[in-house]
Amino acid sequence: MDELTRKIFETFQLFRKIHMYVLLPENLSRNEYFTLMSIEHLRSQQQEGHVSISMIAKILHVSTPAVSRTIRSLEEHEYLLRENDKNDRRNTFVKLTPKGNDILKQAHVQMSNFLNQMVHDLSKEDKEHLIHCMQQMYSNATAEIERMEHEKRNEKPQKIEIK
Repeated sequence: MDELTRKIFETFQLFRKIHMYVLLPENLSRNEYFTLMSIEHLRSQQQEGHVSISMIAKILHVSTPAVSRTIRSLEEHEYLLRENDKNDRRNTFVKLTPKGNDILKQAHVQMSNFLNQMVHDLSKEDKEHLIHCMQQMYSNATAEIERMEHEKRNEKPQKIEIK
């Protein structure tokens, strides 16, 4: 790894050290925030507005039991409601309550204020250049991951010789 690439990696690692939890309203964990955001996003994408636990798990790339635990906690805080599917009781749908919408809006405002403050002294050109660079890095990363996954799938198992 060359020196500049190492510095880019180190800079990204610095962001992991920021205590982002202070941006969230009290009583809202990072997992709960992302779950509420996912529910809001999925609801806006669905014509009927039904959001299932499995849909949330898929978008968050986590297991359904993990989502169920988070849903239980959000339900205890009265941020969402569960409803069983009338046609198939195995399916459970969730929706935000007014209290859940309020806490999510509050979190969005805090995040937005933080992000605006984070880039306030960058020029428009710097912001556009940063966006371009990050999009290019993302494109390169996804292409490389896809190549590696393809290589892994097509790799033949090695024969182990026992002596």
